[in-house]
Order: sequence, then C-alpha cells, then structure tokens
Amino acid sequence: MQRVVAATTARCTLATGLARAGIRGLFARASPETGMPTGDALRSNCGRCGCACRTPGPPGLPPPAVALQAWALKHARLAMAPRHVQASSRHEWRSRAKLAVGPALPGSAPSCSAALGLFEVGSRRVLPTTDCLAHHAAIRTALEEVQLALDELGVQPYEHEDPGPQSPAALRYLQLTVERSTARVQLVAVWNGHRADDVPLASALADRLWHSDSGRGLLHSLWAHFRGSHERDGAIFARADPPVGAAAAAGGMAAAGGGGVDGGGGAWLHLHGPANVAETIDGLSFEFGPAAFRQPNLDTFEHIVRDVKCAYRTHLEQHAEHTRILELCGGVGVLGLSLAGVAGSGCTLLSADINHHCEPAFRCNAASFLKHRDASAGGKAMPVPPSLAFRAADMLEAALAAGQEHFEVAVADPPRKGLGLPVVQRLAAARSLKMLLYLSCGPASFRSDAEALFEHGFRLTQLKSYDSFPGTKHIEILGVFSRTGSVSHWLRPVARPQIKSR
Repeated sequence: MQRVVAATTARCTLATGLARAGIRGLFARASPETGMPTGDALRSNCGRCGCACRTPGPPGLPPPAVALQAWALKHARLAMAPRHVQASSRHEWRSRAKLAVGPALPGSAPSCSAALGLFEVGSRRVLPTTDCLAHHAAIRTALEEVQLALDELGVQPYEHEDPGPQSPAALRYLQLTVERSTARVQLVAVWNGHRADDVPLASALADRLWHSDSGRGLLHSLWAHFRGSHERDGAIFARADPPVGAAAAAGGMAAAGGGGVDGGGGAWLHLHGPANVAETIDGLSFEFGPAAFRQPNLDTFEHIVRDVKCAYRTHLEQHAEHTRILELCGGVGVLGLSLAGVAGSGCTLLSADINHHCEPAFRCNAASFLKHRDASAGGKAMPVPPSLAFRAADMLEAALAAGQEHFEVAVADPPRKGLGLPVVQRLAAARSLKMLLYLSCGPASFRSDAEALFEHGFRLTQLKSYDSFPGTKHIEILGVFSRTGSVSHWLRPVARPQIKSR
C-alpha cells in the first residue's frame, strides 16, 4: 500500500510539474514502480534534442571513447589504451544549463506562453525539456517557476525559426547555474533588446521570481542580458567589447537596480542576489560570473583537475626550476590557478581568455588562491601580484606569448573546434615550452591537433577520456604532451648553399 501511495504521489507531482511547465496533454502512463512516464512525451523530446537521459545507457564504452582508443594505439604510440573515466550519474549531472525560449508547441494549454528547452536536432525549433533528467533537480524546479512567471506576465518568446526582425521585448534564452554548496540557482534571462529601457518586462520578471522565492531559498541571483535585435550569430550572449569606466572596475556588470553596462553590442543588468556563484574545486575556492565559461558537469571536472595536477606534479619532479605557466582559454583561471598551487610560490601564471568579463572573477579567484596558499597572511586579503595575471586575448595571441615571454608549461581548454594549426605552430615555436596539458571536448579536433603536435616535436605521454556529458555523444579528453627534443623542419636553420670559389 505504501508503495502504491508513494508511486501515485510521485506521478501526481510530476504531472503537476508538467502542467506548470506548459506541457499539458502530453503526459503518458507512469511506471507503478517509479511514477516516471513510460510514454513518448518527454523522452521523445529529449531524444529529438540529442539527449538520452531517459533511455538506458549502452553497455561498454561510448563510441567516441572507443574511437579515441583505436586512434591512440595506432598514432600515439602509447604503451596501453587510454583509460575512460565515468565519474557521474546519467541523471542530474548538469549544474549549468543554457536553454532556448521559443513559441509554445501546438496542443499546449492556452495559458502556456512559451516553450523552454533545446533545439530539435537539425532545426531551430524549440522543444520543451524542462523536466530533462540530466538537469540538476534545482534547475528543474526553477524552470517550473520561470514557466509560471512567463505565463502570468505574458512574456513574448523569440521566434528562432524566423529570420526577420522581432520585438526587442522577446525572450531569447535562459541560463541557469547551480551553486552546488547551497543548491541555489543563478538565473540569466537573455532578451532581444539592446538595453534595459527596451524591455520593461526584464525587471518585472525578475521581481516576480524573486518575491515568489522569498523564504524558499531556491534562487541565488537574477541577471538580465540584452543581446541586441540585430545579432543572429547563434551565440547566447552578445559578443561585446569590454565595458569601460567605473562599471568595468566593478566587474564589468551593473549594480543591482542599475541601467546595465552597454558593451558595444550587449548589456548586463544585475537585479537580485550575489553577483557570482561560488564553487570549491579540489580544495580551492572559485567564483564564476554569469558571463564566464563554466563546465556544466563540475563533478567530473573535479576529476579532470586532479589528473591535470597529478600530471604537472610529475613534470615538476623532472624539472625543478620555478615554472612559468600559460593558460589558454582560461576563463576564470581554474586550471591555471590549480597548477600554480602545485608549483608553489615561485611560479608565474598568465591566464588568457577572449572573454573580457572573466578578468574580475580571475582577480577575485587569484586573491582567494593567495589567501589559501599563504596561511601566514592570517586571513587578510592580499593584493594580487603581477606574477598572477589575466590577459584578454584569443588563442593565437596567447600562443604568441608562449615564446615571447618564455613560458615552460601551457594548459589549454579550447572550444570544440580545438586549437587549430596556427596555434599549434606558435606553441611549437616557443623553444622554452616543455609541456602542454590539453583538455578537449572535440575528439576530431583533438586528433587533428595531436597529429600536428607530433609533427612539431611533441609526443603524447598520457591520455584519458571522461564521460563529462552522460547520455550524449560527447566526451572530454585530457592529453599530456611533452617536447621530444627534436624540432620540425621549419624550425631548423636553413642550410646555406656553399659557393665554391674559382
């Protein structure tokens, strides 16, 4: 009897959640054991968006990991096949979600104003995935509240399939980030206008959510971002120039209740709660702003950070000199500062990222790192020295610094497109560079970059893959490269032809 009551309660709770999320009329039969839907409703939506959270995982390694192992044994000359790490469950691993907002699907309740979810594979049609099991439970709960608020206020969704101009008051995207220690959610609403004045509903939506959350503790903070209606490049946030003046000194963001920071193509408005989400990653404290990159699966990322530090510790046993570390695509400096903690007080770190908004969080994280490292400071805040620096630069600019500023170790976490041959060539040209720690989320680009590194005098000493995106076709890869001592033909001095005298 207790099992039946529990199952009925679970089914009713889920059905209520579906109704509140605007997916009424799609609920199918539930399992008497779990209360979860057994029909095609949400399962088909997740599957049609590239997520397999509601289907059992296939036995054995994921296909990308199998392909990586075959490539490694053939090309990398490793003594053994690379290990694949499965460090998290297929459910609730995603602690940062970026979702599109589109028109409600046909058959939705009349009160449903928008669909919150992912694009259907091969299209720009938004399918609701608010109850995706890969989402952290706090994200699913927050999405229910967002859906209710959108319906109540009559917020207009963005027509992603329509190439024409649209209202600046249309809501394009949502970003939800969970602070793991508190299970509270930071929410960013991305609007189609250029600034807050274009979208009066931006503040109204935030106020509605914040006041309804009073006493519950679900929400961590609320932000609004304004992309500009002319931008249709597929990016969620505007690619804006860095803010200037007092706003930049405050972190490139507006204070609560302010008018937003116009960065030449986008604006950020901090409306409620703390500015940044705080995380502890393998013993170090980090803050992440809403505009900074953050891994969606931090549980698995912690395993990667430990492996990166272990590989670097082995390097230091062979190279005892004070190390100069270059971080490419560094974000807020998680990998770079983690390596600096291994190196000790004598190291120099330059963390480079094309996103200017990462600098304030990096400086905050560097100060926290110093406080953690130097216990003799007695808990006092310490100024960040020039040896721990951030530079707004793309990968190619940062790679040039490897040779010009004599860096010995580089760590890179590029986007799926990888480093690319020009970056590899610049890193290889840096004769001081002894080691490259390469974290990749694109197996094809990793293989291409690795083969280019082989041709330029590097060898692969360690290789691991990680199931960082359970239920999807993607994996994360960590490759540890060291210089072999040989150089490619284009780095060798050209032999001058000898002219015989008559």
